[in-house]
Amino acid sequence: MFTKTKNLVVSTRLDGSVEEMAQRPRIKTTFEPTKVIQPIHTRGNVALDQDGRILASCLDEDVVLSDLRTGEELARVEGVCSLLHKVEASVLTY
Repeated sequence: MFTKTKNLVVSTRLDGSVEEMAQRPRIKTTFEPTKVIQPIHTRGNVALDQDGRILASCLDEDVVLSDLRTGEELARVEGVCSLLHKVEASVLTY
């Protein structure tokens, strides 16, 4: 018969004697992500606001506005990536 106590396994033999066997501590093998990094640019033009805090970039066919300090996606405008080259960096405001 085996009995588990903390990090030891105790084995009781048929004659009643007890044998302790060391057991390896459990190692954590799976982890939950604390933060997931999303892509912010795939191709095309990019622009920064005056403070250098907000990045406007093409992600496939969309324009994505990202806060460079936090990595947060602030906004997404679908299907207008081709228009980003017409935007001056100084006019980006959020």
